[in-house]
Amino acid sequence: MSEYRPEDNNDFDPIHTILILVGILVTVFGQIQLYTTPINNAIAVPSAMWVSLAGVGIFAITLLFRFGPAGNRILSRFPKNPLALWIVFAFLLSALAAVASYLFEIYGLTNFIPVVSFWLLGSFCYVLAFVIHNNLQRDWKTWLRDNRQELSWLGLILLLGIAMRFYKLGALPRVINGDEARIGLFAQGTTEGLLANPFALWENIGALYLQAINFAISWLGASPFSLRLLPAIAGTLAILSTYLFSRQVAGKRAALITAMLLAFSHTHIHFSRTVAVSYIQGTWLIPLELYLLLSGLEKRSSWRAALGGVFLAFHMSIYISAQIIAGILLVYALVAA
Repeated sequence: MSEYRPEDNNDFDPIHTILILVGILVTVFGQIQLYTTPINNAIAVPSAMWVSLAGVGIFAITLLFRFGPAGNRILSRFPKNPLALWIVFAFLLSALAAVASYLFEIYGLTNFIPVVSFWLLGSFCYVLAFVIHNNLQRDWKTWLRDNRQELSWLGLILLLGIAMRFYKLGALPRVINGDEARIGLFAQGTTEGLLANPFALWENIGALYLQAINFAISWLGASPFSLRLLPAIAGTLAILSTYLFSRQVAGKRAALITAMLLAFSHTHIHFSRTVAVSYIQGTWLIPLELYLLLSGLEKRSSWRAALGGVFLAFHMSIYISAQIIAGILLVYALVAA
């Protein structure tokens, strides 16, 4: 059974259209204010950020509240198809992010926070277009009870995998190799120039990833640990995402064995402890993208497939491996069709 049915459209309250529009306007206003207001290092969370969060809160209200017949009569001419509405908003926000990115680069602006915010909000709206609230409900207590043994084994494997990847991360390897140092230096240079644009590329590495590395360095200080933090996190996430993908295609037992083999893989552990090779990020993103796509097709779950597409778009700003998996998915779609 598919998740979205046209006959459900009558349940959509047209007043949500206004709330959605208000949420977008408030969020955009907050982002513009955030960009134009001078930074005050004494304030942890500026007031403009609270304005943006208020806009996001309005989005949440549209999912929690329904309005009576009076509101429906007043706004009866508004579109009643929530799927189309959210997709239109997602498209407009994505287009706004693309245009803003171009203008920021043309005029030499380096604070791309508003651009990234529009991009992320557009992704949120796109996934939300396919989410039907009732289909996300689950008896979690029963699910946890039925799968407690499997979850216990997975938790143990994850803990061991984390230990193997984070143990003395700043001291082992003992030497920061040339590629690590070069990536670290370019990451610290993303506050200005072409790499300030999060959608730019440097030697097939996304500027967004370099900026994330720079954030870790700025937050924790310049050290081998901060330089290697994101690869270690990626290596840990790869255990979980590979488990999900393996469980989807081969079942529980094969998934646990696969997760255990990856957790103790010498090669994977090594590349999880160095920032020199960015394709370590693909070891968690690619299995997750494939899992969401295949499970979405099997369960006829449109929101899973949409979320997989969002992760693929995010992957495009990390490393070139996203282009490879995009080509594979295109061939798969052509063959399956």
